[in-house]
Amino acid sequence: MAAMNKNPGKKAFWRLFSPLVAYWLVQIVVSFLTSFVMMIVKAGELAPVLFVDSENATEAELQTVFDTVNRIALEFYQQYQLECATASALCLILVMGIMFWQDRKKETTFVKAAPIVKYSLILGLGVSFCLAANCLVGLTELAFVDEAYQEAAAVLYGPPFLIQILCSGIIIPVSEELFFRGVVFKRFRERIGFMGAAFISSFIFSAGHGNLVQALYTVGLGMLLAYVYEKYGSFKAPLCLHITANLVSLFCTRFGVFDWLMQNKLGMALLAVAGTFVGTVMFVNIQKMGEQTPTSGLESKNL
Repeated sequence: MAAMNKNPGKKAFWRLFSPLVAYWLVQIVVSFLTSFVMMIVKAGELAPVLFVDSENATEAELQTVFDTVNRIALEFYQQYQLECATASALCLILVMGIMFWQDRKKETTFVKAAPIVKYSLILGLGVSFCLAANCLVGLTELAFVDEAYQEAAAVLYGPPFLIQILCSGIIIPVSEELFFRGVVFKRFRERIGFMGAAFISSFIFSAGHGNLVQALYTVGLGMLLAYVYEKYGSFKAPLCLHITANLVSLFCTRFGVFDWLMQNKLGMALLAVAGTFVGTVMFVNIQKMGEQTPTSGLESKNL
């Protein structure tokens, strides 16, 4: 018995932070594989510079080789950045899916999920949050002063629309929810309670986007995602909310809704108010839902 409990603090620390290590390792592996694919795709361009006689080359020639390889790699990454992010997301789904499933298997008490009809509130919340948040960003004109966001938007909305839907609308949200809510939030929830776990998972979720606009957007979204997970007692709730918000953003951008609103600030302001009102109504109705009652481990699990 003493051997089993030799260092419970270390075990708890590893349980909380091993998902972050796994995430980091996935990024490294995918980055390596991406570089390998780039070498194959760009072999024709890279061959003349990679096979230069390094022993007899001057420092200026070696610098030219280095600059050329960096330029080709940067161009490749910029052209296929969304596809690279999706490849990373697919690997993350595999790794985090295993962690998520193992965690659920170890649980001895479960909660009874909310009825399916209640998911209409999730859809309404996702639509209203997306519209209101985007309108607020447009009214404050943060998007125009954040160059990092403009670059991220170009990557997100650059590929063909079907690729956007598949990658940004479905695959990436699935990977993010498995990681941030399914594993990180749930594991911290075991130790420090809801608010602390929700804030930590939302902060990491926000920081990972790398620009001010998306950071502000995603920290609020992350808190909502954690809340609906807690309230509905099912992973399907935050997943549904996240996919809904992403798809609404993609469709509104595709069909020029946000561009039209930028030319009509009054309409944008009214939509921001309407979205906030509808979102508040959806949230209050979700809040009024009864707490999902615990059930025994003998009953069917709800993921």
